[in-house]
Amino acid sequence: MCKFIIFALIPLILSIGIVSVIPSSDAAESNQICIDKVWIEKTNHKIACVTSSTADKLVQRGWGTLLVIDEDISDEKLITPVISGGTLPITQTPIIGNPEKEYPKNYVPGTEELAEDEIRLTFLGTGMPFPTRSQGAAGMLIEFGNGDIMMLDVGSGTVANFNSMKISPAHLTKFFLTHLHTDHQGDLDMFWAQGIPFGRVLPMQVWGPTGDGHALGTQSFIDGMLAANYWDLKSREGTVPTSGAEVITHESDWETTQVVYEENDITVTQFPAIHAMAGAISYRIDWNGMSIVYSGDTKINKFMVEQGQNVDLLIHEAFMPAEILSEQTGMALENAMVVVNELHTPPKAAGVIFELTQPKMAVMYHVWVTDETVPLLFDDLRIPYLGPVTLAQDFTVFNLTPDSIVVRQALVDDAPWPIVPEGDAHAEKEESPILPQWLLDQAIDVEEAIKEILENRK
Repeated sequence: MCKFIIFALIPLILSIGIVSVIPSSDAAESNQICIDKVWIEKTNHKIACVTSSTADKLVQRGWGTLLVIDEDISDEKLITPVISGGTLPITQTPIIGNPEKEYPKNYVPGTEELAEDEIRLTFLGTGMPFPTRSQGAAGMLIEFGNGDIMMLDVGSGTVANFNSMKISPAHLTKFFLTHLHTDHQGDLDMFWAQGIPFGRVLPMQVWGPTGDGHALGTQSFIDGMLAANYWDLKSREGTVPTSGAEVITHESDWETTQVVYEENDITVTQFPAIHAMAGAISYRIDWNGMSIVYSGDTKINKFMVEQGQNVDLLIHEAFMPAEILSEQTGMALENAMVVVNELHTPPKAAGVIFELTQPKMAVMYHVWVTDETVPLLFDDLRIPYLGPVTLAQDFTVFNLTPDSIVVRQALVDDAPWPIVPEGDAHAEKEESPILPQWLLDQAIDVEEAIKEILENRK
């Protein structure tokens, strides 16, 4: 059994000479991260390693917390990704702190009630701008113990994954976009469309940034989406309630760090991101003493360092290194280097952000997760950063409380039925659209057709 300890008072421990100290630069050069056999903690750019017996003494004195991890995930680079049949999260520290309750090995949607002080964040898309069966594009679902739920980004594939979460489409009305690249907004129209026949009667609300001019902002995007889907909307009138087709857009100045949402004791703050062109932002969410920062797409920046200090979860993109992107896709290396290093964040750079912010749990996303890529991602990340980290896959789940973080993979139903709230399903409907009589005259009466078919068989 492999165990890790997170020390709350490392400086005091070091001062009394209990542990040996390895400078982080030396550890990085020799790959000596104390993994597989000891307990680790990083502070003041040092690694502190202790034996099992010393760790037990530290726990007895109240100076640390033992985190027990199964042997088969003792090496982060050897954890089997979901695409290859794995069922565990890709992390060496699936538990941070002291959970007040016991969590099953995997999360099964619909089987666990959230505590009043708890957050559950589920990745519904973690991949690149090339959705696959194993990874949708960017998007995550956040459920709060106070009953609120919201989505951060809605890339292609996220709507199908959401439908496996055993949540009615009627109950999801709040969407926060970081920018308007298709791999971050590509399923918004499907979230909009499926909510109408399956019970959403309240308007959708979409938060997002301005752009360089009105035509490049969130409001213009929403107006265009609704115009493009006008036939869809009109065709449903008279069949189902369509009040849920309304979209309220909350567009905010992308250049300004500001609170954009403050309801139910939840505060959402946006701040600028450096990505492609004017109009990309990142988000910070605060509730009940807990904090989550989500980068969206960005080059590493000082805004993130300021907003990400000591948060519970810091979710940052860790785009495929340029050399691998070029090799695997055929993209010219010079083009791949621009895409990765100027428009996005490679794992080594994400490690710099994690090192400078020291979150309770760092999270990498927005990268292809395969048996081949996992070791390469961690090799680069671990040069600057040696703290707790998770490489997110679709359906990686984080349960947060003020005292703990628990990381698991969800086991979901791939063929779920929609959940329609009874009261919403029978809400008031508009008049049906009128079809021309000449078209209706060509309709075939099913019962008469079957009667004729059966007569002809005799």
